[in-house]
Amino acid sequence: MDRDKDLNQENCDSDRVLLSEIAEVDSNDFTASLAIISNISRTNFLFQRKDSTYPIEEMRGRLCLFGGAPNEGESPLLALQRELHEELNTSVISELINSIVQWRYFSALPTVSQPGTYSLVVSIASIEDTLFERFADEMTSGHVILEGEGVCLTYEGLKVRLAKPDSWAFSQDKVVAAFIENLNKVTPSEEDAS
Repeated sequence: MDRDKDLNQENCDSDRVLLSEIAEVDSNDFTASLAIISNISRTNFLFQRKDSTYPIEEMRGRLCLFGGAPNEGESPLLALQRELHEELNTSVISELINSIVQWRYFSALPTVSQPGTYSLVVSIASIEDTLFERFADEMTSGHVILEGEGVCLTYEGLKVRLAKPDSWAFSQDKVVAAFIENLNKVTPSEEDAS
């Protein structure tokens, strides 16, 4: 796959890809499948802060996306669904998983704790604002997350955090910055509506 290639180019800008349309990516083509989690209006975002028990010491205290590495033969979607079930103990897990849309493939991202690069399949999971509020309350209460604690950031707070790359695990600030850049693009139809 080409570097940073959109897996479904024609649907990339709208972020609306039916689960049945997600491109097949061989499990050897990606290191992890991750999700950017937000409310439907994209004003609030949920992240994980790695805690003191995380095995890679350099990543402790840093923000990251939810998700993880695939099991052998797993597609990006199956890997992400499994990881979200494993990492999140939440009452809105079904709604979260049903909202997943594939967004982008990133290759050759630099690793932080060891030499080399890794690749990601990144999806977006956006749930209704009221469900998001409930999820954020659960997540930041300290009992929902495996491998860390929940962090809820507003859009403005997210932009501030992006200015501090050392606060992100595994170069994921580059992924989130690309997402924010995509959000900032104004399409002609949005411009006309203003």
